Amino acid sequence: MRLVYILVVLVGISLFVFLLSRLQGDPRDLFLNDYATQEQYDAWGERMGLDKPLAVQYLVWLGKALRGDFGMSLAHRQPALDVVMQRMPATLQLSAVGIVVCLLASIPLNSVCCKEGYPGRLWGTYFRFSRGSIAWFLGWDNADIDFFCAA
Repeated sequence: MRLVYILVVLVGISLFVFLLSRLQGDPRDLFLNDYATQEQYDAWGERMGLDKPLAVQYLVWLGKALRGDFGMSLAHRQPALDVVMQRMPATLQLSAVGIVVCLLASIPLNSVCCKEGYPGRLWGTYFRFSRGSIAWFLGWDNADIDFFCAA
């Protein structure tokens, strides 16, 4: 049953992303200049599949995404996956620094704030739960840090 829920959520998210990309308006208006002729306008739309109904566009987009074909970046004039992968090292470095900073702040704060009678216990609880919001993808649970709270 969970697998069905996962599939429904994934289709819902993909539909949301697709519709969000179309919410900006017709891509021809965004990427073609004012000097484009009507023939160029129509040819570009046909090449991009914009002449088809929205449902067909979504199914084509979803099929390509499932095959790993994310198309061309119109801004960079190269495959979109290449553009994302070029920026992935910086993204991972930023994420790693954020996790380290969060852990360096939360472990000492938890060890101090979890003691009985400490007036800042409420803030300690807040930081403990905020630390828990990043821990799920690392496979941690709150018990991994709770050993610092032994009074």
